[in-house]
Amino acid sequence: SAAPRLAIGEAILFHQGIGPKRKEARLRYLSRYWMNKLKDLPNVRFHTSFEPNQSCGIANIEITGIDPGQITNYLMNQHKIFTIPIIHDEFKGIRVTPNVYTTLKELDRFCEVMEFVSKKGLPTG
Repeated sequence: SAAPRLAIGEAILFHQGIGPKRKEARLRYLSRYWMNKLKDLPNVRFHTSFEPNQSCGIANIEITGIDPGQITNYLMNQHKIFTIPIIHDEFKGIRVTPNVYTTLKELDRFCEVMEFVSKKGLPTG
């Protein structure tokens, strides 16, 4: 169908329009924005470096003692926030990947939910 081809074309034009450096800066800004809001919460562990040369827009966060799959299900089902559970031999957590057009308001809402879960756990029932 023509719709996916049009979307790809628009995405390429957008990328070329803002340029890779500004895109990288925006993605790093967004990731550090939410990471810094959550880093001092109880039971929160990051599996992504805060160093600019080590990571950009994607980060992995764990709330210790809570299954990442349950967190991602809760975020999607109750709050329409899309994340991916990552279960690895060496670490586990959820992958959070804001896009260039993600707003700070959206990230604030994500942070509020994650703060609740880190302090109170997942709601039951």
